[in-house]
Amino acid sequence: MSSTQTPLGLSSQDVAVQSIRSIAQPSTSRKKYSSYRRTPGSRRIEAAERVYPRSPGDAETDDQDLPRFTGLISTTWHTYKITPLYKFKAEISYLKKYGRLLAAFIEAERKKGDAVDVEGESADRVEMSLYHGLQVTQDDPVAVQILMRAQNKNGTGAMKTVLTAYLMGVEMEEKLDPHLQQAFVHYPVVLVRGPVALTRYLFDWLRSHFDCSASRLTFSSLDLSWILAMWCGKEGARSSKPVELIYSVPPDCEGLDKITMTIDPEDCRGIWSCIHDPGHQDVTADEVAALASCLENHFYQHFKIKLTAMQLVSVGTALAFVGSEGKVKLFSGDNALLILRHLTCLAMEQLGTYQQ
Repeated sequence: MSSTQTPLGLSSQDVAVQSIRSIAQPSTSRKKYSSYRRTPGSRRIEAAERVYPRSPGDAETDDQDLPRFTGLISTTWHTYKITPLYKFKAEISYLKKYGRLLAAFIEAERKKGDAVDVEGESADRVEMSLYHGLQVTQDDPVAVQILMRAQNKNGTGAMKTVLTAYLMGVEMEEKLDPHLQQAFVHYPVVLVRGPVALTRYLFDWLRSHFDCSASRLTFSSLDLSWILAMWCGKEGARSSKPVELIYSVPPDCEGLDKITMTIDPEDCRGIWSCIHDPGHQDVTADEVAALASCLENHFYQHFKIKLTAMQLVSVGTALAFVGSEGKVKLFSGDNALLILRHLTCLAMEQLGTYQQ
């Protein structure tokens, strides 16, 4: 089925400020969105000031290198949510041991005949290490980086990285039940880049060794509406690129499977400034609904297409691209913590393992 992209530029000629204010005002008659499992009425935009705790076993790290987020930026990640890990130790000596055990697990599966091959290669070595710079509060665990490497088929040259993963929890405002804290450590979000087979073996191994369960972290249309509202007013690495919203078209519309709406970033920020007071650190559910209503109404006025009858499946802003199926791409390190904190929040809400 083919797809059609319908660009929309919101200029001063298209929308007057007076009409924007009229559309943007929250109304008691506006449709009600379904909620998250535990959706707050508002969300904080800014991340807290970072802290960089150190433990005696940690390797020395230059604080000036921390905000660069090497390896995380400009890469498309598949996001997963994972339950707390039982007796997992985020210490260098243990991580080296875990790497050997995971490599042995993959090799054992390969010998069973269910080989994990990536263009003729398999994961011959696994390296686990601490990844500093993602701790925002003292309660956040130090992130863990997992690299699976494979030898070339001819046995020559440097080993190739075939899978990269990060276990993380950024600014975890809620805590595990006190009865669980002594035995469990929680990384609510796992970012993975790699083939499906290796990803499956990674989570199979984590489940068998640490009694956890992982599943895709997906984003509903409401999740994406919140992401649009929280991030569209911020400037980032792609501030000159348009804000992009993609809607899936109902299957009975033959010949068309999606509609893409593109909005000039300055116009989008202008609309948002009419809705949200920049002096407030919280975004409310009414403001999220107002922004979505404003854009969808404007689209209907020009194209007579009701986007409210469709599903919002991806959002692209200056900060990041997020797809409903769980794909995320960060465009710069300046706002990486803000984005990862929101992903952590969504994962924790969906998992529902935390106390109030």
